Parts: sequence; C-alpha cells; structure tokens
Amino acid sequence: MRSICRLEEVNWRTVDKLLRDAARASRRYHRRKIKDIDVNEVQCDELWSFCYAKQKNADTVATDDAGDVWTWVALEADSKLVLAYRIDDRTDRACRRFIKGLESRLSYDDGLRICTDGNASYVKAVNRYFGKKVTFLQLVKEHKARKLNLKYRQISGPHVTDKASTSFIERFNLTIRMSLRRYTRKTNGFSKTLDNHKNMVDLFVFYYNFVRVHETLGTTPEVNAGLARNPYSLDRLVRKMERIQQQDKLRYHLPVR
Repeated sequence: MRSICRLEEVNWRTVDKLLRDAARASRRYHRRKIKDIDVNEVQCDELWSFCYAKQKNADTVATDDAGDVWTWVALEADSKLVLAYRIDDRTDRACRRFIKGLESRLSYDDGLRICTDGNASYVKAVNRYFGKKVTFLQLVKEHKARKLNLKYRQISGPHVTDKASTSFIERFNLTIRMSLRRYTRKTNGFSKTLDNHKNMVDLFVFYYNFVRVHETLGTTPEVNAGLARNPYSLDRLVRKMERIQQQDKLRYHLPVR
C-alpha cells in the first residue's frame, strides 16, 4: 500500500479507504450473487496464515490481532467456484459457522458429496447442518517414516466406491499463496491488522470468481457455473463500489460530493 501511495502521490489514508470500500463491495456482491447454487460436489479446506506475528510470538506484541489466522474455504468441484469462505481460528465453533454459511448458499439434494481433510471439526458441523443424507467423505493424511499414507473414510450417506478427493481445493490454496503475498509462508508482506487481511481476501475471492480466467476452464468460475454470460472487469467492481458509497451517504444523510 505504501508503494501505491508513492507512485500515485496520494495519502495512505486515501488508499486505505479505497481498499475498505472495494472490499465491502466485493463482500456484498459475493453474498448477493452466490446463493441457491446447485452443486454436486463441494471440497472444503483450511488455509493457514498469520497477522502481525506468528502465534509463538503473539504475546510479545501489543495488539489483539496478532497470531495465527485460518481461512476456511469451500470450492465447487466442477465449476471451481468459491462458494463460501471465512477468516477465523481453527476451532469447532469456527467450523460450525463456516459450514452454516456454506449450507445457506446451496441448493442441493441427497446426491451432494462433501469432501474434506481429516479435521474432526467437520464431522459434527456437517452432520448438524447437512444431516446424514448427503455423502460426506474425508481424506486422512498420515506421515509415517517419511512417507505419506492416505486413508479414505465415509462419514455419512449411501455407500460409494469413489474415493474422497481434495485436489481442487488444494490447488486453490496454491493459487492463493501464489497470488497473495500475505499467504506466503516466509514473507515480510504479512498483514498488520486483521481487518486489512480480511479485506484482501474479499478482493481476491471477487477477482477469482468473477474476473480471473481459469486456465483449465477457459473462462471464469462464475461463467462456468452459469451465473453470468461473460467474465467481469475490474471496472464493474469500481462502479459497484461507487453505488454502495452513494447508498450509504443517502442512508446516513451524508452530503454527496
């Protein structure tokens, strides 16, 4: 952000406000657009990052935001569309909130497949909000003697012969780490505040779903999912952000400039 200020010769508060407004517009658009999605298979995973300092050094800094931050993501396997995401800790409570938000955005029947890793938090959360009619599969990874052993287990649903897969969501995690420097494991570009971290994730999800052309699909995930005819441009986000600003000014009776 500081480099943008130097290049454009503007105050950092101006860039910060623009970032917050754009993130809010992206978040609202995602909530409005991604709903009642008809899906066949959903893959879920958690992505680690940190804010200000890693958890082992969090007690040495004077901020409540410092420490590990986990990003929960649900991806539709066919269209590669990000259905839901949440930035929180890695507790059962965070998992329940994430799965609850995911369930509210889907239109599904008994044929839905949900694939996750071996995190035990998913078991209670999926059974609570989806019930036992959906097919819930887990891929458990065990490291023994420098070898990776994969075990597949079915938690609920009718018996299936297919194995659980988290390949698409793992590839999406790589896309995040390659695209957002804040998610690089060894970096000095980490977020200093949790709000800025969330804002950047909001912008990235909007860019990934609606603007970025997926190399395998040849179009954006939104177009492949049948939610739009053509990929969006960043200009559309800017226009959306301006409309939200105008609506907020009218709502709170602020002067429109």
